[in-house]
Amino acid sequence: MDIAPDMNAYVALADAYANLSQHRSARLTADSGLAYSGRHNWMWARKAIVLGAAGDTSGVRAVRDTLLARNEMSFVQPGVLAIVIGHTGDANVTLEWLERSYAAGDSYLWFLPDFSRAWPAEVRDHPGVVSFWERLDLPGDGRVLRR
Repeated sequence: MDIAPDMNAYVALADAYANLSQHRSARLTADSGLAYSGRHNWMWARKAIVLGAAGDTSGVRAVRDTLLARNEMSFVQPGVLAIVIGHTGDANVTLEWLERSYAAGDSYLWFLPDFSRAWPAEVRDHPGVVSFWERLDLPGDGRVLRR
């Protein structure tokens, strides 16, 4: 499924609410974006980001489980799974999905440094994750994330 032309409006609005700590509105917007987009994987990632910002680790885990199950039946970009799993706080599994994203030539890899800034410190500052960004030398890599 292609991205719905207005899905980005839901993404931007969910981000705005999350950045203002209006977590209930952010969640409702992410849910509306999921419905509008046909439950697009990128919108699932946005929901995990919103839930992570609200500190709802169990909600993030539910999104992770949904996408892992979906990945058994159809392709989910490894970078999308890396974003989501990063919000669970599991640095080792996040690193595994970052490596899968790189190995697959996932175009989403370019956006991951920006998304990873919201990961919990135990993931963001994990030596393997920092080393991964330094190795890739993308804008927003591990050196920038540690500042």
